[in-house]
Amino acid sequence: MRRRWLWLGLAALLLAVAALLMTRGERPPGEAARPREVAFPRYPRGPQLERMKQRRTLAPASAPAAGAPQEERNRDPVLTALPGGKGVTAVVVEANALVASPVGRLLLNCLGAGGGGDPFAEVQAKTGIDLRRDVDRVAVFDDGFVVSGDFKQARFGEALAGAAPTKYGDRATLYDTGAGGQSAFALWGGTMVVAGTPAAVRGAVDRLEGRAPAATPAIPAERAFGDVYGVVGGQLLGRLLGGDQSGLARQFRAAAERIELHVDAAGDVALVAAVRGSAPAQVEDLGKALGAALAVARVQAQASGDTNLAELLDFARVVPEGASFTMELALPQAYLEKRLAECGRREPASASAPASAPAGE
Repeated sequence: MRRRWLWLGLAALLLAVAALLMTRGERPPGEAARPREVAFPRYPRGPQLERMKQRRTLAPASAPAAGAPQEERNRDPVLTALPGGKGVTAVVVEANALVASPVGRLLLNCLGAGGGGDPFAEVQAKTGIDLRRDVDRVAVFDDGFVVSGDFKQARFGEALAGAAPTKYGDRATLYDTGAGGQSAFALWGGTMVVAGTPAAVRGAVDRLEGRAPAATPAIPAERAFGDVYGVVGGQLLGRLLGGDQSGLARQFRAAAERIELHVDAAGDVALVAAVRGSAPAQVEDLGKALGAALAVARVQAQASGDTNLAELLDFARVVPEGASFTMELALPQAYLEKRLAECGRREPASASAPASAPAGE
C-alpha cells in the first residue's frame, strides 16, 4: 500500500518537474502569436477560492486574534501536515479532480490497457479503499507523503500485516512498517494517511495537533490553487539534474533556489512555474538561457519536420519578471487525446506478437 501511494505521488511530482524542465525559452521577437489562448493557472479563480475556503476545517493551534472570522482562523489540514521552512519540497495533487478530468480519464484508460489487471481494484481488495472515490488529495514532501480522503472503512490492519498499531497524540494510530525502523505509517482521524520516515510522520501529526512550533508554511493557503500545486526546493532540483554538467544544468543549480508550481488540467493541461533565487543577476541569466534554448529547439523541430514537438513547443515560453521569471507550458487537450488514445487501443505485447516469432524476440 505504502509503495503504491508513494509512486503515485512521485509520478505526479516528476510529471510536473519534467514539464517544467522542458520549458526552455521565450518566443523570439516577431514570431507569430500562439494559435489560441490557454488559461494558465496564474491565480485562483472563483471555484478554487471557494474550495480553498472549504478546506479550512482544522481548528487553530493557538489563540486567534480577537474578532478574526472563523474561516480565517481555521487551517487546511493537508497544508498544515506538510513541513515548512526554507528549501523544502512539497507538492499537492488534487487526485479526485484529476481522476475526473479529461486527461485523468485518458490516463485511466491507459492503465487498464496493458492487460495487467485493474490496479485500483487490487488496492480496494487489500485495503477497502476505492482510489477513485475515497481519495481527495495526495501531497509529497522530502521525507514522506500525505493522503487525505475518507478512510473510516479502510482495513489498514490487514494491509500492514505484522505492524502493531500504537496510539500517538490525540487522533493518530501509528504503525511501524519495518525497514529497520526507517519507515512509518499513520492514520489520523480517519481522514488522513501519513507515511515516510518515523520523524516525518510524527512531525506531521504534531503539526496537525498543535504540538510542533510554528514555521513558515511550505505552501501558503492562498497559493493552494490548481490541480497540482506546490514548491520544489533547490536540494531536489540538484538531485534531479544529477551529474549533468551542461551549461544550462550548472546555471540551474547555481541560480534556482525555489520553484513554485501550478498545474490546471480541467481542459488543456497548463503549467506555470515561477523560478526564484537569492541572486537576481544569476536568475535573470538563467531565464535568458532557457529562452534561447527553447527558441533553438522550436526552430530545430520545425526544420526536421517533427510536428508533434513543434506543436508542443509552440505552447511554451519564459516570461521575465525582473529578479525572477515564470515558465509556462501547455499541453492542449487535442494533443493529449491524440497521444494517449493510442495506448488505450494498444494490446498486450504477448497478444499482438506474431505466432511464428521465436521465444525471447
